Amino acid sequence: MSYSFLTLTPAEKQERRRQLNLSGTIAWFSPIVILLTVYIHRKLLRPLLSQTFPSNFLVQWRRVCWVLGTKTSFSPEFGPLGLQLFGGAYFAWLVVLIFRATGQDYMHLAKAFGHVAVSQLPLSYLLGMKSVWSPVSLATGLSHERLNSWHRLFGRMVHMLAVVHVGMYLNFFVQNGVLGKRIKDWDVLWGILAFGAFSLLWVLSLPFVRARWYHFVFYRSHVVLSAVVVVALWWHVPYTRVYVGLAGLVWAAGAVVRTWGSSTLVKARCETVEGTELVNVVLEVPRESAFANGGPGQHLYIHADGFGPRTPFTIASVGGEEKGPVTVRLVVRNVGGPQTQWISHMAKSREVREVRIEGPYGGYGLSLPDMVRRKEQGPVLMVAGGVGATYIIPIYIALVKQRRSTAGKDEMVRMVWLVRRFADAAWGIEMLKAVGDDLEHCGVDVYVTRGSVGFDVEMEEQRSPELTKHGVGVHKLGRRPDLEPMIEGFFAVSRREGGGMPDSGLRLHNPIEARKRQMAMEEATVFVCGPGSLAGDVRDVVGRQVIEEGRQVRWVEEVFGFGGT
Repeated sequence: MSYSFLTLTPAEKQERRRQLNLSGTIAWFSPIVILLTVYIHRKLLRPLLSQTFPSNFLVQWRRVCWVLGTKTSFSPEFGPLGLQLFGGAYFAWLVVLIFRATGQDYMHLAKAFGHVAVSQLPLSYLLGMKSVWSPVSLATGLSHERLNSWHRLFGRMVHMLAVVHVGMYLNFFVQNGVLGKRIKDWDVLWGILAFGAFSLLWVLSLPFVRARWYHFVFYRSHVVLSAVVVVALWWHVPYTRVYVGLAGLVWAAGAVVRTWGSSTLVKARCETVEGTELVNVVLEVPRESAFANGGPGQHLYIHADGFGPRTPFTIASVGGEEKGPVTVRLVVRNVGGPQTQWISHMAKSREVREVRIEGPYGGYGLSLPDMVRRKEQGPVLMVAGGVGATYIIPIYIALVKQRRSTAGKDEMVRMVWLVRRFADAAWGIEMLKAVGDDLEHCGVDVYVTRGSVGFDVEMEEQRSPELTKHGVGVHKLGRRPDLEPMIEGFFAVSRREGGGMPDSGLRLHNPIEARKRQMAMEEATVFVCGPGSLAGDVRDVVGRQVIEEGRQVRWVEEVFGFGGT
């Protein structure tokens, strides 16, 4: 089919506008249908389907879901393979809507690319909204951190459509000899501004830019340029203002929620952890704030003032007396960034100062409460690397407390923690000891991957009966342990008769003995938080359990760094 510049009658132009509006409406409504379908499936259909389909089918389905949910294709920037395939299918659907009813009208096609692109802006802005009340989060059960990959992918899709729209219009202006005249008209100038801002957003959101200049380039430009896009498109043409207005409302709602709804001014005290690069950050927050009810695995943003850099830090613990302020504790490693250096300076100066915190954010408000409340959840394995334990330990404590007080007390909850030096783990071990008898025989193995001065003395001090009764084993290896036999042993012993945990020397190390005691297998949950290489190694071993043995595994991965998934 060839497209050409057609001369249309007023009636034909009106029909073209009607078709453009229809394509835009369908494109705008499509995500709503998808989100409603996902929500209904999560809440109603998933439990029924697991009881309806034969076990062989479910095993094959688990394997497919594992590959789609954990594997990546050409770029981890856009999440797992399943997301990328879905994004490709959705993009194809948008292209179908663009080409529908265009006939041979070149301008109809050019307008359709722009119209459909703008219709997706509300979805793109919603995917970037950082709030547990985001409609997308409520429908999918995914936190903002999980939706970041979706936001990046859909942003690229909208930009691609906009590129074609602009290119086709420039070609039309050149072919008809009106480029010099039209480039001075206000509707075209507003369009150029919108496209320029959107293209700059694309450039500044590239992975290397986010990683190197997150605070001063990516974050600030994202806030400003996304607003510029809305204003410029509003004045560009009147036909898409309903979509532009919705995107503007989402932008404003996100700004209000983050600035006033979830932001609190608190006092902060920082202390250096001796012999490490870690800093203890203690925040005193009002009891009526959302932080007082913060849950395991959540994080907050901390900054000096409204214009300072904002960095996410995982909440290690929440506590305090029955009256007065609540104490929120963070454990921060100085990685040389502007925020961690500022916190390290506060620790050295021992000053107590007011800071602004924002949150709490994270997946706890969406899925973990249900997991903690359930009496029968199945075995859980948790693997942490370094300060990744700030995410893992609170969830671990909550799960073990729940199981010690319910019928699920015999189910396994295991934790493996890799640290460079023993001193790096001291803060976490104190948290486990401070909880009390609820964590007796809790099943934690700490592996020290590097030696340190005075290590043997520290080790002997920690091999006390008080530490042993809490089920915490400390192992000096001087290298990363072999994770494969540990994980295989965990899956082999999904449940044990009589409750309790095995001796720490056999806790995760003997898969042959473990397989002799294997009982009925059920859904296992694996939490991982640490460097990408550690998560990749764990994912590979767990994946073999799913692919080769058909195990049902719920995979929860928390990734470090800016722009992570």
